[in-house]
Amino acid sequence: MKSSETNLAELRAASRRPYSRYPVIYDLDDPWGILIPHLGKIKGAVQRLQRRACAELAVGRAEDALEDVKLMLYLADSLKEEPILISYVVRLACVQIAIQPVWEGLAAHRWSDAELQELQTRFQQFNFLADMKRPLDGERASAILTADLLYRRKYRPSELFDLDAPDPIGGGFVDLVSRFVPRGWYYQEQLSYCRLYESQLGGTFDAVKKRVFPAQIATHDHELEREIAGGRLGKTLNAVLHHQLLASMLLPALGKVSLKAATAQTAADQGALACALERYRLASGQFPETLEALAPRFLSPLPHDLLTGRPYQYRRAEDGQFVLYSVGWNEKDDGGTPGKTLF
Repeated sequence: MKSSETNLAELRAASRRPYSRYPVIYDLDDPWGILIPHLGKIKGAVQRLQRRACAELAVGRAEDALEDVKLMLYLADSLKEEPILISYVVRLACVQIAIQPVWEGLAAHRWSDAELQELQTRFQQFNFLADMKRPLDGERASAILTADLLYRRKYRPSELFDLDAPDPIGGGFVDLVSRFVPRGWYYQEQLSYCRLYESQLGGTFDAVKKRVFPAQIATHDHELEREIAGGRLGKTLNAVLHHQLLASMLLPALGKVSLKAATAQTAADQGALACALERYRLASGQFPETLEALAPRFLSPLPHDLLTGRPYQYRRAEDGQFVLYSVGWNEKDDGGTPGKTLF
């Protein structure tokens, strides 16, 4: 841990400067050429801070652990304004890594009421579904710009996409065709991509109401898979003829974004609830019988399950602790018992 002190001190100093940003150059002609090497470094720093915070809690240094958790959440949020989908996904992962020491401190009753209030307030600020709009818009803008780059002969399709085996047509054919097709062909590519993009995401989540709809996501995923299996998106020649080359290469990556957002939002919501439950225990000597007892003194409004729209599932346990869980991605209540697979 001590080997990282200098770097962590520098990050902590940067966290006190509200306008600190990473030197990412966005105004490139090629959106796929934007360099984002800081993502791996940030996630690595968060993982190291997580281990340190857990160690600090184990020896009774809750104040130091809190500072490390706050720094982890700051590092996660330092990626918030980046219009890049992978940056968003890394941010979600970092938040979930940061929550682990909070759970360990709660299980061992290490946090004070003031510390719990600070953590709870921080968790309540997250709305990952609303934050998803910027990176998704960036993803769509990159695809539209890519079609323009291909028209202007800045790239050959095979340089941007994997167009080789198992498709026998391969990238050479597409490269040849791309040299002769008119501009309108690329407009059709952009239009087709945007239509399929809207179809893939439409009705899958509601950022205002904080809801995610797994059935809709599954339906759209199956429709996209059917297109691929039917040859339109899956085979290079058919993808070209139907103006779906961009869609076939870029859209499948969007399928699990809502799932990742829902997982992170659930972790943040349950973190806020758990902090409020511990504050209730500190004030009254035991956990409440229901979550409704937390409002309005300890937490208001109460967060709801993203999948059902109803309150999270909660019960007091025989060992004096509690069980808090959400309905799974299959929309079935399993009683809070972990399954063999996550999703």
